[in-house]
Amino acid sequence: MGITQDTPSREPEPAPDFEVLYERFRLPVYRVVRGIVLDADAAERLTQEAFERAYHARRRRARESPQESPQIWLYRIAVDVAVRHLQGPWWKRLRLSRLLAATRRPREETARSAAEHVLWSLSPRHRAVVVLSFYARLSNPEIAAALQLPEAVVAVQLEFATEVMRAALSTTDQPSGRERLNG
Repeated sequence: MGITQDTPSREPEPAPDFEVLYERFRLPVYRVVRGIVLDADAAERLTQEAFERAYHARRRRARESPQESPQIWLYRIAVDVAVRHLQGPWWKRLRLSRLLAATRRPREETARSAAEHVLWSLSPRHRAVVVLSFYARLSNPEIAAALQLPEAVVAVQLEFATEVMRAALSTTDQPSGRERLNG
C-alpha cells in the first residue's frame, strides 16, 4: 500500500519561508562550519545536517522563541553540529592524519593555510567563538545568544583564544595576522 493523495505524507512540504532562510544563510552557515571543522567536504555535509535539524525544529522554534533572530538560531544549530562532529571518536584519527599530512605539504601551501594552523591550536568550542566573532562578525551578545553562554564567558573565551592564536602565529611567518590580533 503506497501513500496516496488522500493519505498525508509523513514529512510536510518545505515551508516557503524556510526555503528563503536556506538561500539567505546557506553560505554564511557553511563558512562558520568550515571555520570550525577545517575540512571543506565535512563542512558541506555538516551544513546540510544543520539545515535538516533546523527544518525539523522550525515549528518548535516558532512556538518557543519567535523573537530570536533566524541567523543566531541557525548558527547555534550549526556550531552544535560542527562541535559534535569534532568530538566524535574518529576525530583523534583524523587529527593525527592531518598532522602527518601537514609535514608533507609544500612550503607555499603551509604558508597559505596559516589561518588553519592558528585555528587548529584552539579547542572546538574556542574555535566556534573565534569563527563567530571574526568570520560571522557577530558581537559578543550575539555570540552569547548563539552559544547559549553568558556574555562574560564569551568575552573571556574570546580573550583566551586570541592569546592562543597570537602564540600560534608567532611560529608562522605571517606578520599581518599577528598585527590584526594585536590591533
